[in-house]
Amino acid sequence: MSARFIQLFAVALVVAVLAANAQAGEFEDQAEHCLSSSTNPDLGIEACSWLLNSGRLAEKEILFVYKLRGVAHAVKGDFDLAIRDLGQAIALDPGDAEAYNARGAFYRKGTSKNAFARSRWHCCCTPAS
Repeated sequence: MSARFIQLFAVALVVAVLAANAQAGEFEDQAEHCLSSSTNPDLGIEACSWLLNSGRLAEKEILFVYKLRGVAHAVKGDFDLAIRDLGQAIALDPGDAEAYNARGAFYRKGTSKNAFARSRWHCCCTPAS
């Protein structure tokens, strides 16, 4: 994901959150922490999780929060969790190419379990030379 996307998303999410929710307070604080998840992943993951559990987000906002939390997991090196969150985003919007691209990048950088899955795919699904 590009830094530009994160910046644009941050602005859109803050505007959407503030417009949709009369009570700013803690919700606004959590939204800000979620938006900073790539620079402070632990706080961002906690805040994004809070937002997802709040029941206050529209479907498109949920999609973006899953992507942000996925990036935060990847920053921490927790690629399995990043892949899971990107999978949730893809389930919400199967046409989201950005989510597919990020999930693919996290698979490439992933854990040994993902490496095993990739190697099984490679052995089974690539033509012999």
